[in-house]
Amino acid sequence: MVRFIMVTVLFLSTFILVFLARITFSKRKIVGKSPLYLTFCLVATAIYCFGYAFELSSNTLDEVIFWVRFEHIGIQFLAPFWFFFVLYQTGHHRWVNTYTKICLYGISLFFYFSSQTLGNRNWMHLNPRINWIQGMPIFDYDPTPIMAIAVVYMSLLVLICFLLLTMLMIRSAPALRSRTLILWLSAFIPWASELVYYFGYSLYDLDIAPLAFTISGIIASIGIIKYNILTVVPLARNLIFDGMRDAALVINLNGQIIDFNYRLTEIFPFVNHNSVGKLATGEFSAHSDVQKLLQKTDIKKTEITVCQNGITHYYQVNQSELKDRSGKLLGTVVTFYLYTEIKELMNKLEEFATHDQLTGVNNRRRFIELAEVEINRSLRYGRIFSLIIFDLDHFKHVNDEYGHLAGDVVLKTVAQTCKDCLRGSDIFGRFGGEEFVFLLPETNLEEGQLFAERMRIAIQNISFLAIDIDLKISASFGITSNEDQNSMKLEEMLRAADQALYKAKSSGRNCVCSYPIEVTA
Repeated sequence: MVRFIMVTVLFLSTFILVFLARITFSKRKIVGKSPLYLTFCLVATAIYCFGYAFELSSNTLDEVIFWVRFEHIGIQFLAPFWFFFVLYQTGHHRWVNTYTKICLYGISLFFYFSSQTLGNRNWMHLNPRINWIQGMPIFDYDPTPIMAIAVVYMSLLVLICFLLLTMLMIRSAPALRSRTLILWLSAFIPWASELVYYFGYSLYDLDIAPLAFTISGIIASIGIIKYNILTVVPLARNLIFDGMRDAALVINLNGQIIDFNYRLTEIFPFVNHNSVGKLATGEFSAHSDVQKLLQKTDIKKTEITVCQNGITHYYQVNQSELKDRSGKLLGTVVTFYLYTEIKELMNKLEEFATHDQLTGVNNRRRFIELAEVEINRSLRYGRIFSLIIFDLDHFKHVNDEYGHLAGDVVLKTVAQTCKDCLRGSDIFGRFGGEEFVFLLPETNLEEGQLFAERMRIAIQNISFLAIDIDLKISASFGITSNEDQNSMKLEEMLRAADQALYKAKSSGRNCVCSYPIEVTA
């Protein structure tokens, strides 16, 4: 009965291994060489199981010897194939080179040919015989030095695989540790079976190695089919993913965090190993921009600011789909690119392009852009606004008598005085030379005149004694409004305000004149 059960289990294992080998082999185009070596390992184990099933079914020593020879086709190449598979999975594929292959395959070929001397010179199996236990023909022999070396060689390869996967599991990120555990179990079981069989603890003195490798192959194959373990090499992930300059967050199709790199934890300390498995939107509840990006698949990019050690940093956040090589959607990768330096440079370039470099206020081009937007809005909703142009009186005299550096101080001081009087909606700029311009939304002509008068007085009262310049300046103002001219364009209004300014200058300067012409001071 025991003999029947064992033979049945071995034949069933052979069928399962061949089936799994076929599935694993189909993964080679997607993943690479890693599944190829696992396929060879599964086939070698299937040969081992198939031969051992017939060995236990045999009734004579000659039959047993025939199947033992057959089994060694799988036995001698099983460990090297498994070894190369583990090297690929742990990121040590650089060890898989021509020299390593020639060395390991050469050793395996030597042991294989040595096993074929059974029944003739018996290099590996001295004094072959059968011990009948529970109705099963248990093959027995006297070990030889070559057999001892072969056992050490196979055990050493299996042990190295076990150690590599153990180190891998320790170093793996929490999100990948379960996948690594599958491979670790696949390596541990054959290693443990070697110890059990070597120390004579195997039931009925049966060779449990084929069953152990079968279980390992099934576990590894389940990992491939169900958990897709071949699509991620955890060690390579640790070296590359954590070594990225950008922070990265990996989210599955359910919106749960499944992985992140070390850089992300530096930016967001609240993300840690406890975050794995939680909804990303919940973890980033304090960052509404990131939440919005995660919740809407149509948003692929956004910009956020993060304060770190009292310093504000700018990050460009990009969301992209994570797919395997077959195009199957696995989840989403969110990257956080630090571009504070670029942002600051862009701000400076924008400031250079839109602001007057001396006074810091809007330049002519920028003022016109902002003014046209505001005028269009006011005309669309029937709102009023006023436009004011002022020019410093006798400014050439300032440059000639005090120098251009003093003239620059005057311009900057006047610009700052004007900025201090502005509302949030007001638009102010330097039009060129000593000429400045205001656009005042929601301001009628009378209110604009009052504002211009306040500015005239403020400029007249500026003192330059702090910089050792005994100087008094004044300005002339021209103002117009769209109260009675709703269709007026910016160019027309500038022309009207300029005419009012010209009238103010011809009227003695240091006064405000409106269009239609009306001197108020």
